[in-house]
Amino acid sequence: MERKGLSGSALKIIAIVTMLIDHIAATVIIRILKFGGYNDGLYQLYRVMRNIGRIAFPIFCFLLVEGFMHTRDREKYALRLGCFAAVSEIPFDLAFNGKVLEVGYQNVFFTLLLGLLTMMAYDVVMNQSRWSVWKRTALSTIAILAGMFAAEFLSTDYGALGVLCIMVFYLFRRSRIQ
Repeated sequence: MERKGLSGSALKIIAIVTMLIDHIAATVIIRILKFGGYNDGLYQLYRVMRNIGRIAFPIFCFLLVEGFMHTRDREKYALRLGCFAAVSEIPFDLAFNGKVLEVGYQNVFFTLLLGLLTMMAYDVVMNQSRWSVWKRTALSTIAILAGMFAAEFLSTDYGALGVLCIMVFYLFRRSRIQ
């Protein structure tokens, strides 16, 4: 049977390239605009590059859900993602804030980590077969809201909407558009 669509590797490349385009605009072009004087053509290039970059996050969310579904050890997956989030925070803060550590805003990998932890909590609740449907529904909703709150509280990139996006991909992972 022939499979349709893009491979996971192709999606990763698209996400990485579009993220790179976004980050060049957000770190280099914005500085030229700020310190080199306003230029309408350069500002238009900046906007186009930032809009291209918006493609990356939903792809990363989709890949996170796929990874979550296929990993053998979800705790190790979360640990690796957490380590990567922590290690990438220093270059992120240097590039975007000019500081080694800026605690007021965390990189997107913290959002992805919180989304992963939210999926894990959701699964724990939903797999409690001895609980009533109402109790599972209420507690799984609380788990999602807690993940969204944590993203806002920690000021992660994309915040609560980022965690919500991950959960939407997760909750509708079996739905197919025909």
